[in-house]
Amino acid sequence: MAGPASSALRHTRSSGHLRAPDPAPSPPAVADTLANPELREAVRADVENRPGVYRMWGPGDELLYVGKSIRVRTRLLSYFRAPRGEKPGDLIRETARIDWDYVPDEFGALVREMRLIQRHRPKYNVQHKRKRAYAFVKITREPAPRVVPAAQVVDDGSTYYGPFPRVGHVAHTIRDISHVLGLRDCPGSTPVVFDDQLDVFDGRGTLERSPACLRADLGTCLAPCCGRPRARDYAERVRQARRFLEGRGRAPVTILSERMADAAGRRDFEYAALVRDRLERLRRFQEELTGFRGEVDALSFV
Repeated sequence: MAGPASSALRHTRSSGHLRAPDPAPSPPAVADTLANPELREAVRADVENRPGVYRMWGPGDELLYVGKSIRVRTRLLSYFRAPRGEKPGDLIRETARIDWDYVPDEFGALVREMRLIQRHRPKYNVQHKRKRAYAFVKITREPAPRVVPAAQVVDDGSTYYGPFPRVGHVAHTIRDISHVLGLRDCPGSTPVVFDDQLDVFDGRGTLERSPACLRADLGTCLAPCCGRPRARDYAERVRQARRFLEGRGRAPVTILSERMADAAGRRDFEYAALVRDRLERLRRFQEELTGFRGEVDALSFV
């Protein structure tokens, strides 16, 4: 590393590294109000206000803390103003160097932070960080798959997307996807049959089964519980859901846009407003998925 005169800095456009030079002795009052002044000046000069993940290291190259922010420079500077005795103040007083990586968006930062914490178990993350709740979107491995929320990933053959931090928001979005595409959300134990299965019909060619819930009559479910859809038609709707969750398709958004335009044309403004709210939820979720896609593809459980 370079000496104090050069501020010991190495960085690129996508990442950076700062080490505090050996500070000169400071009066106690200054040390208590401003920790690591040399490192603070280096952060002010070289870190940008972009989304990213930062790592704070101790004098013996022990990883003390992993954090994320949509404005890395602002977040790092806040540590230097923290009083002694609080977590940020104690942390910055132990920190000998900081490095960081910029990422495209907040969701990329979330995933990278989580992976680094799981891999390295930094002291301040393990001892001080509150447990955070995440949600996953799960497409089940069943004859008629469902799109359901999940609290954790298990080895059950299903496909998982996530993690997502807004648990309640994810549950609402999943319900919208299922209703728009006509996918079932009944219990996994519900028997399912398809129109092209011969045992659905009796000798007169009529269906023997009745719908298991009102969604079939409301038109929000293809109703494989009573043999209404063909297997390939239901599989196509599942494929559309997968593409949407992968950030590669827009089928639910397109369907809702058409419904809203139709309702407005019929002057059914109350229904049009309901559809508009669902459409906005799906659009926001799709924006998150699009930015999240690069990081999600790298996760082993997806």
